[in-house]
Amino acid sequence: MPTSSILVPAPRSDTIQREPICIVDGMLKLAIKHHCHHRLPEAEQLYRHILSIQPRHPGSLHGLGKLAHDVGRSEIAAQLIRAAVAAEPDQAAYAFSLGLVLESLGKQEEAVTVYKTALDRNPDCAEARINMERALQAQNLRQLLASAADPANPKVVA
Repeated sequence: MPTSSILVPAPRSDTIQREPICIVDGMLKLAIKHHCHHRLPEAEQLYRHILSIQPRHPGSLHGLGKLAHDVGRSEIAAQLIRAAVAAEPDQAAYAFSLGLVLESLGKQEEAVTVYKTALDRNPDCAEARINMERALQAQNLRQLLASAADPANPKVVA
């Protein structure tokens, strides 16, 4: 899916080795380790390499999406994580990550819907519940501020 690099140039197609599928899991673990240790160029290269082997690999789409969000490319992050959710719809963590990205983009309504999906998949995820409540509060606050700014609506005086 991704065609251009977020941080580093994508490997040239003539230099990409076609790895056996069993190696992909190890590559993903290494990419996640790099990502967790803030070695973003190395993580991105590995995520992209996996995607060159398996273009719809959900773990790599998710990781690359989180990386894009980490560097402020949240629109790209949303696209990548949506693709991960589509590839593996039962994975609550992917829906949760998408909710975080949508919230950062100011799309609280959509984030609430995605958090509900994450909770349907993993009802014990307290973080998804907390984030959903925060997104709902932000959504309600926006509506309240919008109605308060509307001269057609009477203002409430305490």
